[in-house]
Amino acid sequence: MFKSLKEYWEIYGGFKAVLKSDYFWIAIFFTIISYSTWLTPSWQNKFLGVIPSLLGFSLAGYAVWLTLGDQNLKKILSKKITSNNQSVFMVINASFIHFIVMQVFAFIGIIFLETNSIKIFLNNNIVITCKILEKTFRFTEQAFNGFIFFLSIYSILVMFAAIFGLFTIAKAMDRIENQK
Repeated sequence: MFKSLKEYWEIYGGFKAVLKSDYFWIAIFFTIISYSTWLTPSWQNKFLGVIPSLLGFSLAGYAVWLTLGDQNLKKILSKKITSNNQSVFMVINASFIHFIVMQVFAFIGIIFLETNSIKIFLNNNIVITCKILEKTFRFTEQAFNGFIFFLSIYSILVMFAAIFGLFTIAKAMDRIENQK
């Protein structure tokens, strides 16, 4: 599993590609302006209802992409090499995988937030007498909520990258069909 994750991450372009992504910065902006939402614990319920369906749709879309087109298209996409020495076919696959992996991470994070009992344990068993520790714990809790909210938004926004990748493929297929 980790070898596959590493290969996808390298083909995708790693952190450099993420930081260059408009979707990343839009998700950060949206997270910042939505702070009052993710500071309340009820925000996770909204995403728990959406992400499983989105994940199923994404997996189905990826399966369709893999069966899309004829052998000529796949040969053309496999031969065309990008600036980072990857085929266009693999770059589009990595975009889809990135989309799905981000959704899975967001889903796992939300489940963790929903099922985590650290706060209850601390409140019931440990009296926090040091205000600095209490503030540190609260800050960490809120930061993690914000990060998972960001990841949830980002995982939805990168859907556009996958969609536009498919649109590029559709245009290429149209060109191939018109050349016949």
